[in-house]
Amino acid sequence: MEHIKAFFHKHPIESALLGGVAIIALYLALKPSPASNGNSQEAALQQAYFQAEGIQAQSNAAIQVAGITTSAQTAQTQIAANASTTNATTYANLDTTINAQNNNTAIASLPYAEESQLIDALAGVSSQSTTTTSQNTDSGFLGIGAGSSASTTTAPTAAASHAADYLASLSNGLFAQNGGG
Repeated sequence: MEHIKAFFHKHPIESALLGGVAIIALYLALKPSPASNGNSQEAALQQAYFQAEGIQAQSNAAIQVAGITTSAQTAQTQIAANASTTNATTYANLDTTINAQNNNTAIASLPYAEESQLIDALAGVSSQSTTTTSQNTDSGFLGIGAGSSASTTTAPTAAASHAADYLASLSNGLFAQNGGG
């Protein structure tokens, strides 16, 4: 401690300056700062600002999610409508094609249908027949062994004969036309 006293006596100006700096440093260190109250208000304002920014970001995210969801639902509805339209068009075209094929088949088979009806009618006529019954009586020898017998004959009618002949010539002609022997 003696060295310190000797230093202060030897250098009075430097000692005074050193003491003044020490007092100012102590004053600044121990003085209550009004800026600390301002700092807390500034911190509160910053916190409120960042909270508002966070809320704004959440709102923007919610709006984006709602927009994306609406766009997705609209796209799905459009896809379903397009698929339904495509299916309806496909089935309408298919029905039109089937109807055209059925009509073409009916037109192509019309001559054969007429021939089939003609053949069926001729077959019905050719199966007509007449039945004739005749009675034979035998007096026997001196009355012994006398008896009678009946015989039945079935013969085609004249129309049936003509129809059968026409069917035969028709089938032979069709068979020959279609490459038969």
